Amino acid sequence: MKTKTIFFLLIFLLVFQISKAQQKTMYGIAHLSILPLRTEPSNKSELCTQILFGEIYKVLKNSPDEQWLYIENNFDEYKGWLNKGQFKEISEKQFKEIETQKKEYLCQEYTKNLVGIDKTTSIPIVFGAKLHKIDDNTCKNNTNFYTYSFAQENQPQNQNQSQNITQLLLEDAYIFLNAPYLWGGKTPFGVDCSGFTQQIMRANHIKIKRDAYQQAEQGEKIDKLENTKTGDLAFFVRNNRVVHVGLIIEDKDLQKNKPDAVIQKKERWIMHALECVRVDKVDEKGIFNLDNKEYSHFLHSFKRYIK
Repeated sequence: MKTKTIFFLLIFLLVFQISKAQQKTMYGIAHLSILPLRTEPSNKSELCTQILFGEIYKVLKNSPDEQWLYIENNFDEYKGWLNKGQFKEISEKQFKEIETQKKEYLCQEYTKNLVGIDKTTSIPIVFGAKLHKIDDNTCKNNTNFYTYSFAQENQPQNQNQSQNITQLLLEDAYIFLNAPYLWGGKTPFGVDCSGFTQQIMRANHIKIKRDAYQQAEQGEKIDKLENTKTGDLAFFVRNNRVVHVGLIIEDKDLQKNKPDAVIQKKERWIMHALECVRVDKVDEKGIFNLDNKEYSHFLHSFKRYIK
């Protein structure tokens, strides 16, 4: 009897191992403008982040009811639940080809309507959408080809690369000005504080993580506010935890875009997502809200990512 039990146990383990080996990793691509990711496998669950058109991801597991997929964004390894109806599978070969591209091309416009080369299909994309370049006028998403002009790329054109990236980053930041706050959002139609900073950095080929506390662990630490420059990030704390982030803007750079503001020399300003993406003053204490005339966030640290 004991021998028979062991035999069936071995058979069960063998079948289990074979079944496990046959479960191949699935890969996907965002074929729609924006894919919402949830913290739990339910449409009632909160939004944790978004996957934009052209971004690729791995499928880690299915929900018990097999209606949701737990995925990992390839860019920042951020995880969340995707509705299975929004899943578009690609092969491992396609995934690797996209993953190993030498340069990442992103949409640099507030919004753009991609038109299929057959002129029968179109899709709207937003700032930050990932474009898989075929040639100077064509991009590909899975099996679909679209027309797109790659003439306007965020690419420094002079020897002072750091200064030029800073200016490009500031121009991208102003695309988000007045965008409504959206927890988990990453677009000019709705964005949270760290989604805003991640997207404008990514548009200029600077890779930082998704959440504010993660971004605070990256970059070069700046000791004082007076030593910060336009393009640095400032982080803010609540209950000993980093909960907010914004983009530092020097007085000289703000003057170019906000000529009516009362600006003191060597003053620092911050662009951040609160009720919307807005500009406020920042000092060694924190963010001074210009509308409420009070501090909304308290300072944790400054970090630099532009070399």
